[in-house]
Amino acid sequence: MHPIIIVPTTLTPGSLCLGNAYKFLEKGTYEESGVEVPQPVQIKHKINGREITFDVYDSTTGFSESKWRRLVCVICSGNDWQFKGWKPLQGSGSELSKKELFARVRGYYMTYSDSKIPPVIETWNVVKLILPRNKRHHDVNEMTKFWQDFEIFLKREKFRGSDW
Repeated sequence: MHPIIIVPTTLTPGSLCLGNAYKFLEKGTYEESGVEVPQPVQIKHKINGREITFDVYDSTTGFSESKWRRLVCVICSGNDWQFKGWKPLQGSGSELSKKELFARVRGYYMTYSDSKIPPVIETWNVVKLILPRNKRHHDVNEMTKFWQDFEIFLKREKFRGSDW
């Protein structure tokens, strides 16, 4: 049972999708890829000297309770419709609250440095990953920022002792 990361279903310039998540999150290289790949994509990363495998999905459709419990990260597109059909995490109401979501899982928003950031991103508890459009050798810096921040989040007390 691997922890789960969600990426947007569609690729917008400067963002992640299933087709480019592996190359960015494991290799530190961003590509604008529209290549369709089956989900989940598996990403491996060492945390506390232990290799952890993350399952990356672009949809929560058909998620079991087990998968919802393993959700630890959402890379968002900046569009509220990305969360259409997501169930509330604590059974509070019929619609998912972004405040509730980003209090429980780590949120990220990735874009190019010359792109306008949607105003809603400023209201969500997400970390911004900003890629220089024409300096691919800097991609690794944003990948490193992602993993450093994500490791701190995962080491919080509520994630200690997880079976993954």
